[in-house]
Order: sequence, then C-alpha cells, then structure tokens
Amino acid sequence: MKFPLISSIFVTSSLSSANVDAYGDSAASSSSSSSSPSSCVVPPPFDEASLATKGKPAIRIVMSITTGTFFAELIEGALAQARLVGATGVDAAVTSSDGDDVEQARLVSDAVTNLTTTTTTTTTTGGGGDNVGIITVDGTADSMCDAINAALMKNVSVVSFDFEGGACSPGHVLTSQDDRDMASLVLEQALLSEGGGLDVGYVSDLNYAPLVRRDEVWEAYKIDNDWTQVFFVEDAANYTSADALRSAIEVAISGSPRPPSFIYAPWDYLSINTAAAINGSSNASGIGVYGADVNDEDIGAMTAPGSQWLATAGGDPQRIGASLVRMAALLMAGELSNVEAEEGVTLTIPTMLITQDFLVTKNVTNMDILVIEWVS
Repeated sequence: MKFPLISSIFVTSSLSSANVDAYGDSAASSSSSSSSPSSCVVPPPFDEASLATKGKPAIRIVMSITTGTFFAELIEGALAQARLVGATGVDAAVTSSDGDDVEQARLVSDAVTNLTTTTTTTTTTGGGGDNVGIITVDGTADSMCDAINAALMKNVSVVSFDFEGGACSPGHVLTSQDDRDMASLVLEQALLSEGGGLDVGYVSDLNYAPLVRRDEVWEAYKIDNDWTQVFFVEDAANYTSADALRSAIEVAISGSPRPPSFIYAPWDYLSINTAAAINGSSNASGIGVYGADVNDEDIGAMTAPGSQWLATAGGDPQRIGASLVRMAALLMAGELSNVEAEEGVTLTIPTMLITQDFLVTKNVTNMDILVIEWVS
C-alpha cells in the first residue's frame, strides 16, 4: 500500500532546483532524485508504534505576516492538509510575528522548546524532535538561522517558504513559487499588450524576499523595453489599512508628471488595492494593472465590470499551503530524498499566467473552475 500521507504525492526534486507539481495528483519525473513513498510500511513518526509512544506528530507554521487573502488561503490549505496526514492527522497551529523578524525567530524557538520538551505519553503531541516539523513563511537568514539551526540540532524538520537567503544548514528545505518566472510571465504579457517606450508605475514592498526577486525582473524589463518609472509606492505592506494604501496610490497617480500606461503591483494585496485606487481616481482611466497571485477574491476582482487588473501569475494558495505541510511531513518521515546535501534543498512551486481575457472568455469565477481549465 501507499503511505497514506501521500496517496497523491506531488514532490519531485533535483537537488538544487526542484519542481513541485502542486496541482495534479501525479508526480513529475526527475532525472536526478525523487521522493517516493514506502510501498509496504508507514514510516515513523506516523506509524502505530510512534503514535503510541510519542503521540500525534506536530507541525507549527510560523508566519511573518498574514495580511491579505493569499496568506489566509495558504493557512486554510495548510491546516486542511494537516488534518489528512497519516491515520490521525498532525497537530498543526499557526503563529505570526506581524512583520517583526526578531519576533518570528523567537516564535520558532518557542515552538521547538514547547514541542520537544513535552513529556512523551500516548496523549501528548510533540514529545521529541523527530516527530516535530516547523514551517516558516517569509523571514530572513540573518534573523532566523540561529533558531532554525537550533531546531535542526534537535532533529526537528524545517521547511521555509519565501525565505530570504540560502539554507541555514544541511537538511533545511527551502521552497517558493518561482518568483522570477511569475514576474516574467506577467511583464511579458504587459509588453505584448502595452508595448515599449512607456511611462509606468510601481507598487511594491522590497522588505520581503519574493518581492525582491520579482523586482529584479521588473528592473530588467524596464531597461530592456524603455519603460520609464514615473512613481513608486514603496513599503506598501506597511500601510495601516487597505484604505491608506489606496489613498497613497491615488496620490502617486495624481502627482505623477505623466500618467502611467500601466502599474506593476506584484502581490495580490497590492494588485487589488491598485485596481481599486484606479477605479476611485478621476484621472486614472485606462491605466492597466499587472499583478501576482490568484485566488477566488483575485478572480472576482479581475472579472468585475470595469476592472483594470489585466493579468496575474501564480498558483492556488490553498494548494501551496497544502504542499508545505506535505513537504514537512515527508521530511519528518525521511521520505524526502537527499536532504543532507551540503547546500540544502530548494523545491520550486510552479506558476501560471492568468489573463483577464482568459477568465472572462472561459467564464472562470473561482479557483475550482480555474483548476479544471488549467488541466483540461
């Protein structure tokens, strides 16, 4: 039988740059190595003997921020997957540091301490590092590596999504969407639809690793296509509310020396609020928005009458959240191969381009329909 954790396994890896099929039920092939479930036995810590002596395995998800629908749905997908791991599920919980890097590291340390010092009985969760997993979302190597390395020293499995910096040590698994590909897909569509030699606007926050990677592509596209950036609404995640962000974007548009042909806003929270700012501005007619990420809310925003959000790229955040739990569980079970490589392992979650025209033409109104259209 297949290990019940991964009855529809999706992880494949080449050591340094792996692709994770987060959407289908079959694994893609890999020329160098792959993770495959045991065909006969359920491995620890999910087997009956481990459950009897150490209790239910535990995973803690330590977020930097939870602002916006993307993170809400990522959490929802992760917790839903956690309930389906093995025979009993895993004990999963989420904490957030509200953007404080030092606090995020402390939350990791606290989770490791609490879960690895629990008395081992048949009714506890945790009870030892080998049945504990930590998932971090965002964060930097400078602030997090001491806490992550301390976790690894206790045999705690650590998976980091959208981590800024390299793996802290062997065994630390990094994963992300392909941020540069996300940016390239959307900006190539902008070039196709809008052309070169244009004035453009930008809304982003370069305090976060995925947005830094997308920014690298943005800078290259500006140079290559003679796009002149007429304003930059920076540190956009730090506004106290969506209304405050929208007001800042409206001010940037009205104060621009020339109206931009389009605005690049490479996170769906920014994309939605940029589109709303355009709709609420009297002098922003015809300005397109090119964004990032996709979920039900984003689809609704892109297909709303008069919407100027023209293209996005990304993957289903619920499936991304589920994939993070699966990676952590595979690592805990020793089923993710070659993680002791010196450079650690990087697993990449693929993305797709979604245009407003596609959504409207295919009558896509939610993620369920979009996934069907993706695979059809």
